Amino acid sequence: MIVVAIIGILAAVAIPGFMSYIKNSKTSEAKTNIDAVKTGALAYYQAEHYDDTGLKAITKNYPQGDGQKKVGPASTARKPGIKNSPSDYSNDMLVAPWSDLKFSIQAPFYYTYYYNADGNMNCTGAGTEASPRKCEFEGATITPSHFQIAATASLSGDADSTFCLNGYSDGSTGGMLEANGNTCLADQAKVPSDPE
Repeated sequence: MIVVAIIGILAAVAIPGFMSYIKNSKTSEAKTNIDAVKTGALAYYQAEHYDDTGLKAITKNYPQGDGQKKVGPASTARKPGIKNSPSDYSNDMLVAPWSDLKFSIQAPFYYTYYYNADGNMNCTGAGTEASPRKCEFEGATITPSHFQIAATASLSGDADSTFCLNGYSDGSTGGMLEANGNTCLADQAKVPSDPE
């Protein structure tokens, strides 16, 4: 009887610890890949880019695509705890902005990754001295560039696991934020919706 009680106590302590360890091992994928996207965005920001004539350097900016871009399954297609095959999304990683970010995934992965830059937001102006580009992001007007990287996955069938990171017009970034309900903490970055 004492042996059964000891085994029961050990199981009550060990199982939550083991589940926490498993979750942390899965979420490390998102943190590593978000950091890789951030590195690509900052490298692109620091590189010199020129206008169509090739004669005049343009304002530093981050890679821009046509609307929010994702790598991974849509929220309706995600299966809790199931890894995705990189070969199913290899074509997505060959086009902007992922190609500009030098981002690719080689191993099976849990998370869907999203990238959005101010060029994909509500922007006006041509980006010239006469007509500077101004963009609306989260209700505030910003000067280029601003970006957001997010990763979300259904790891266990409970609430989605979501992380995000914001980049700013001065070439700096915020810290990694973990979702709390439908928003990421601190910067109140919106959890991404799947682009069509």
